Amino acid sequence: MIPLDLTLLVPGDDSSKGAVREKKLHFELINHPKFTPLLVAITTFSGLTQNSLYGEGTTLHLSGEIRLQGHAPVKIENTFAPGDTLSPDGLPIATTIQNVFTRLFVNTFEPAKVDRITLRIESVLGRKSFTIESAWLEKGEAAPGETLRVRVLLRPYRGASRVEETTVRIPEQVARGTTLRVLVSDADLLNRASRGFAFAGAGSGPGPDASLGRQGTAEHPAFANQRRRRPSHSGQRPGAARIVGR
Repeated sequence: MIPLDLTLLVPGDDSSKGAVREKKLHFELINHPKFTPLLVAITTFSGLTQNSLYGEGTTLHLSGEIRLQGHAPVKIENTFAPGDTLSPDGLPIATTIQNVFTRLFVNTFEPAKVDRITLRIESVLGRKSFTIESAWLEKGEAAPGETLRVRVLLRPYRGASRVEETTVRIPEQVARGTTLRVLVSDADLLNRASRGFAFAGAGSGPGPDASLGRQGTAEHPAFANQRRRRPSHSGQRPGAARIVGR
């Protein structure tokens, strides 16, 4: 049997003073190569949405780990904002846990011996989501090993737009004259892309290629990977930057 512990925390009656209500659930799942990944999703979904403390319309922050014998724990962390569809807000959490667990459980290297699954879900009032409207590099040319600043224009749900700044480092091994295509996106899109999914149909769709002026100013947004995780971003922006000599 595989133990699964789920803890749900929601704001208390006096949330301004940090008061929270907490409920802990414990489950035991059979260890079966076909059924266990599905049971993990069903148990997570039922334990969350059928919980007396659960409510729709809040942002859910997920953290947890899957402990494996002979390996370091696999950490899980993500944030899910409520959507406009009729599906329950807890459904993306269940599918996320199922996807992570399935990749571990059916890996082609060795049988996965799972000791325990621990999940902690915190409910936060409001819809903490952002849309990536545009992004640009500080200049259009860079040398191998150089670190470039990237500015991203974010529009919060029903809020005023703001600019956030991050950095991207140019790999040392990039040859002079190479054009690097980079991307600003939410973490989920980047994870899907790393597994071979196409960008088409995700987020708001590709933007125009970057057109860089002689002074390194972007006439259209140039783009770079957003490495910091943000709650429930939507949108993606691909572009290009040219590599020059040191």
